[in-house]
Amino acid sequence: MKIIGMIISILLLYSCSLNQEEQEKHGEDHENHLPEGMVFLTDKQIEVLELKTAPLDQRSINTSIKVNGRLELAPQDKATITSMLSGVITNIKVIEGDQVKKGEIIATIQTLDFLKIQEEYSSEMARFERLKKELERASNLYQKNIISDAELQKVKSEYKQSQSSLQAKKMKLKMLRVSPESISKGNYSSSYFIRAPFSGDISAVHVNTGTFIHPEDELFEMINNDELHVDFMVYEKDFYSLKKNQNIRFRTNVYPDKEFYGKIHAISPLFEEEQNAVHVHAEIINKDHLLIPGMFVEGEILRGEKKVKAIPTESVVNVGDKYYVFIEAKRKRQKQKGRTFLMVEVVKGETDGYFTEIRFLNQLPKDIKVVTNGAYYLLSEMKKSEAEHSH
Repeated sequence: MKIIGMIISILLLYSCSLNQEEQEKHGEDHENHLPEGMVFLTDKQIEVLELKTAPLDQRSINTSIKVNGRLELAPQDKATITSMLSGVITNIKVIEGDQVKKGEIIATIQTLDFLKIQEEYSSEMARFERLKKELERASNLYQKNIISDAELQKVKSEYKQSQSSLQAKKMKLKMLRVSPESISKGNYSSSYFIRAPFSGDISAVHVNTGTFIHPEDELFEMINNDELHVDFMVYEKDFYSLKKNQNIRFRTNVYPDKEFYGKIHAISPLFEEEQNAVHVHAEIINKDHLLIPGMFVEGEILRGEKKVKAIPTESVVNVGDKYYVFIEAKRKRQKQKGRTFLMVEVVKGETDGYFTEIRFLNQLPKDIKVVTNGAYYLLSEMKKSEAEHSH
């Protein structure tokens, strides 16, 4: 009998323990069974998450226009290299991708045309010197009334014609980078050098050794990546805020973790009808030659500081096509120790990437506190709780 009494006592104690646990669980369930859009966290959960709230205050943020574009070269930073003379390519010193300095020889041409130009200059120089002496002699004879004025004028005319012709031939030599003084000394050459028009990179080679070329033939192409610019498309709604010298920042797919900077230097005066957007050109810094033409970029045109009501960007949650924040809700009767939060729809405004402007759809008390971190965790808990109580 004693053994049976002990067993009954144990069963009663166990039954009481189960009833107490069920009551506590029922209390917790009741706490968690909140109206739609609300979520409850215990003090322990808040401590683990390091969840924080703060009043919605005015804050200065750098506003910007989100833009996409491509890296381009200005016309003056691209060159198609041709020859001024016909001839045979005898030496090519570069390949695609080589860096060259302004004036550096990139190819050599053997050309009879080059020899002919030098000979013509030398012949004209000799003729000019002869006519110069004739003019001096004719001037002396005219002063002594030995020759007529008409004869003097004829010599002067031939002298001036030769002088002009010599000057033109001298300019042609200089265009070919040949020293007229060297030709005067009899230093002729049949080799004509193709030189780089500026410092940059060889982007294309269109000839081989032994190719016979003409002045209209394209031999090489060059670019100067130091002076790249970004060509952005800005939509009509943002056109009003564009200004020259506005700062920009952007990233590329090739260097996703590196930011590049520049300034707007030109705004197109015409809208693209199909896209309803305008071209904006920004100069950038590319001294390290990391960027090349044709790269796609995502960037921002910085519009300056603006004071707005803003919270950390991570605290604005996106559900469908709407945006929400969580605010701390005050409840009169709360059995467990913790806090309740209410999800409130907002209109998202300007952002600088770190803070985002928000505006409530309905007027709320001025002393509200907004959750500043862990908003997506609250959203997850709220959805989980709503799903559990829907069954």
